[in-house]
Amino acid sequence: MKKRNKIIIIVSAVLVCIVAIAGWLVLSHMWVGQGVSGNVYEYRGNCMPPGECPKHPISVKVEIYTPVRDDDLSKSTLVASTISWPDGTYSVSLPPGLYSVIPIQNGHEKCNSVSGNGIWCDIEVKAGELTNFDVEINNAAW
Repeated sequence: MKKRNKIIIIVSAVLVCIVAIAGWLVLSHMWVGQGVSGNVYEYRGNCMPPGECPKHPISVKVEIYTPVRDDDLSKSTLVASTISWPDGTYSVSLPPGLYSVIPIQNGHEKCNSVSGNGIWCDIEVKAGELTNFDVEINNAAW
């Protein structure tokens, strides 16, 4: 009987730890008050007319840099990174400032937009605000 009680206590403790860690991960993802959040989508497959090309939410690494100019990450500083959830959502706490949000898929940077001032996938985080920035990765045949 004593051995059974020890096993029950150990299993219970492990389950409590798992639930606590899972809860922390979910809450840390949901409660970003200032920074950037959004969705990561991928276009894939044959998107030639006449068909439509739906976007699919994906889980990838999302890196946040000081503004990236001229297609050169080496001149920028990595500020934060996260991994988007399987439903494509991501969020990162950041101080106010200008940033580049760069998704990394299979080891390659996948930014598909450049602003008028030459900054890749640029966002501005303002004090006390959560900036929405959706990322679209194009791996489709058009």
